[in-house]
Amino acid sequence: MKTKSFSQEVIIHNATPERVYNALVNPEEHSDFTGGHAENTDSLDEDFSIYDGYIIGKNLNLVPGKCIHQTWQAAEDYWPEDHYSEVKYELEPHPKGTLLKFTHNLVPSEHADDIYKGWHEHYWQPLNAYFMVE
Repeated sequence: MKTKSFSQEVIIHNATPERVYNALVNPEEHSDFTGGHAENTDSLDEDFSIYDGYIIGKNLNLVPGKCIHQTWQAAEDYWPEDHYSEVKYELEPHPKGTLLKFTHNLVPSEHADDIYKGWHEHYWQPLNAYFMVE
C-alpha cells in the first residue's frame, strides 16, 4: 500500500495551548467538541477510541500543552486492518489563541485528499466552535 503524509496549520481562537491540549486528550472534552464518544484518550501508552469507535489508536507521546503524538486506525473498508497512521499535534501560543501545527503520516494515498479535508471539517472547525461558545 502506498502512503502519503501531509501537514496543516490552524489557529484555534480564544484558547491557550493547555486548553487545546486538554480538549484533544480529555475524553469528556473530546466528546463535547466532536459529538462522538471518546475513551481513554489522556493516558500514555494506552489504547484509545474516539468518534464512537471510528478511530482507534495509542498515545505515543504526550507533553501537556505542547505536543500529542498518536497512532491512528480508521474503521473504513479501504483501511487495512493491520495498518496504523501517525498523527502529531504541536501547540504554540499565538496572539489569537493557539497555533496548532499538525502532521498526519502513513495515510493511505488514494484517500489522503479526503482525509486532509476531513481534519478541517471534523476537527478544526468544531474545535474552534467549541472555544467560541465557552
